[in-house]
Amino acid sequence: MAVNPINNLLNYKYTPMKNQFFSFLIIVMTTATASACEASFTTVVDGSSVAFDPSTSPGPGDVLSYFWEFGDGSASYDNDPVHNYAETGTYVACLTVIFWDSCTAVFCDEIVITEGADCTAEFLYVADGLDVDFEAVTFPGPGDVDNYIWYFGDGSTDEGD
Repeated sequence: MAVNPINNLLNYKYTPMKNQFFSFLIIVMTTATASACEASFTTVVDGSSVAFDPSTSPGPGDVLSYFWEFGDGSASYDNDPVHNYAETGTYVACLTVIFWDSCTAVFCDEIVITEGADCTAEFLYVADGLDVDFEAVTFPGPGDVDNYIWYFGDGSTDEGD
C-alpha cells in the first residue's frame, strides 16, 4: 500500500485466491494544519488619544475575538478601540486576534505619545459671608498637577490646592 505522490490517492493492490471471500475497511486519517492567520493594526494619534484600527487575514468575518493591551496596564475587547494615555511616553500596544478556526495571531507595535492629555481645571466654592472656601477640581487628577495658582479677580492671588 502506498500514497501516489502525484494525486495523493491511496494505491493498494490485492490479488484474491480462488473462492476466497474478503472485505476491506479503509480508514483514512489526515492531519489538518491550522490555516495561516495574521493580525496588524494602524493608529491615528491625536494628542494623548489613539484610535486603533485592526487588519486581519483572513478578513474580519473570520474573527472570533479581539483583545488589545495598550502598554499602560489598560486593555479592551473592542474591535476598534480609542484609548487615552494619561502620560507622554513610548508604549508597546499589542493586539491578539482569535479566529473561528482557533488560529491565533498577535501583533505588537510602539505607540509614541508626545503631547500630554488634555487637562481641565474647575473649582467649587462655599461662601459664608465674606469668607469663601475654594476647592480645585482637575482632570487629570490632583496627583498630576504640579502647582495651583489662584487669581481671585480683586488683584489678590494664592498658590496651593
